[in-house]
Amino acid sequence: MTEIITVSRWEEGLEIHRREAEGRGETDQAGETEEEGAKMTEVRGSIKIEIIPGDPRFVRLLEDFHFYSTVLGRWCCILKGFVFDLESVPLLRGTNPEAGAVHDYVCRTDSDPVCDKTTAAKVYLEFQGYYDQRETGSVINRFWDWFTRGFKTSVVWIAPCYFHKFPVTATYEEITA
Repeated sequence: MTEIITVSRWEEGLEIHRREAEGRGETDQAGETEEEGAKMTEVRGSIKIEIIPGDPRFVRLLEDFHFYSTVLGRWCCILKGFVFDLESVPLLRGTNPEAGAVHDYVCRTDSDPVCDKTTAAKVYLEFQGYYDQRETGSVINRFWDWFTRGFKTSVVWIAPCYFHKFPVTATYEEITA
């Protein structure tokens, strides 16, 4: 039996979530900023994933996942069927599955666009920040989010042996072999 998880912390369905690349601008109902030409991190919809039967460390996308990265300066699409490990940073594993999916995607050998390890870490930091800003909490919670973003980004930037190891279409069997 396959367990299906729908990650939607904000109950907003297919509404477009945005944040300004630098600073926090006000948005109107169409999602346009008051400032002309400001490019923002953007995600369409929420991520839909399933746990790989027998191995809860890995998940598979059930629907395409579209995002705009200000670091990359473009729209990207992670296709249905993409297999990834949520987030593999010890102790903080899987706390931000959307950022984990985006990071794992840009770390693959044939992602579109292909980028270097530093750029992939910056994209990871960008999407952790995007989702952390959507949450509410005390000053302590916001500090913890800031700390974990920096820690996780540093770990993926210096960690050996994972970058450009698999293609985007790699199966669970190929990844775990």
